[in-house]
This record gives sequence, structure tokens and C-alpha cells, in this order.
Amino acid sequence: MYGLPANTELSRQLSKERVFTQFKVNRTAQDAFNADISTMFISNHISEATVPGLKPGKKVLGIYVLTLNLKHPGCGKKNLELLAKAIPQNMVFALVLDGTVQFAVYYENLYATKPVKAENAKLELQGTDLDEVWEGLIKSIGNIVVEGENTLVEQIAADDAREALQKKIEDLKAKAYKEKQPRRKRELINQVKELELQLKNDVK
Repeated sequence: MYGLPANTELSRQLSKERVFTQFKVNRTAQDAFNADISTMFISNHISEATVPGLKPGKKVLGIYVLTLNLKHPGCGKKNLELLAKAIPQNMVFALVLDGTVQFAVYYENLYATKPVKAENAKLELQGTDLDEVWEGLIKSIGNIVVEGENTLVEQIAADDAREALQKKIEDLKAKAYKEKQPRRKRELINQVKELELQLKNDVK
């Protein structure tokens, strides 16, 4: 399944009710979860024991693939965050609907691929130990390119900062467009230029 070695396959059903009870999920969150997700099961366990030649990492000893059968397109971000925070494991989510699969992972932020046909949904294991494999899955699913000497966490922080700066620029542009006072309009335009220069320098 998902292009992973057969030894990794588990097909272990996971009860929604058990998760709700064990982690004291409130009724509103339960209703939102049930509205999106039909059933879920642990489909794969990637570990030293299940993948020949793979070594344990210093931080990661195993990675689980949790398959979620959806009721409709899209799955609420909060539902995946709930699972990621409630279950203390390194997990990749496989969101399944009508013959398509979308992978997602929660690491600092929630990242997801675009849905593809099930036969084309593959998880590639890159690296010689589980730390490297886990980081590789995060980068692949999140389409994260680590720049220079950055660690993955540092790169995510840098990407988030750039995204926040870009949003601030767009907000200021919208304000400048609507502003009627010439002096205030110039001030906003100058702020935009300063931030665009900052963004350009950050990208270098």
C-alpha cells in the first residue's frame, strides 16, 4: 500500500470513539470529526523491523501511516491537528475518497499534497535511518526546500516569516488602493516598497 514494503502493512482498525474518550475530545470537535471522517485505520508501520536495512534514528523509532476514509472532499484542518496532537507518534495521514489519496503530515504546521489516483499515491522513503526518512516525508509532502545550512525547523520558520510578510504586503496594497487621502496613500505605498525590498533580500 502506498508503494511501501509489504512488511509495513498492518490494517489495524482505530476506533473514533476510543480516541474521543481517551483524549477527552469535546462534543463539538467530535461532531466536526464525524462529519468529515467515516473510518480510520493504521495501514502501515515504518520501522527498523519492517524495512530491511533501515536504521533507527536518534529521535524517530517508527512512523505510522494512518488512513482516513472521508465522507466528502476535504478534511477539516482541526481534525488532523486533533489526531496529530492526541496520538504521540510520528504519523503520515492518507486521506482516501472515491479512488483518490491525499497525503498530509503535521509538523510545526499542517502540510498536504494534492489528491491523486490511488494507484499513483506513493510514499518514498529517503535516507538510511528513521530520522532521515521522517524528515524526507515532511519535505516531500510539504514541498519544503531546505536552503543553505538551515535545519528543517529553521526552514519552516523562514517560510512562515516570508508568508507573513507577503500577506502584510498584500494587506497594505489593498489599503493603499482604497485610501483617498494622497498623503496617507503615499505613506502606504512607501511601506509596501520597503517590505517588498525586505522580501526580495530575504529570498536571496
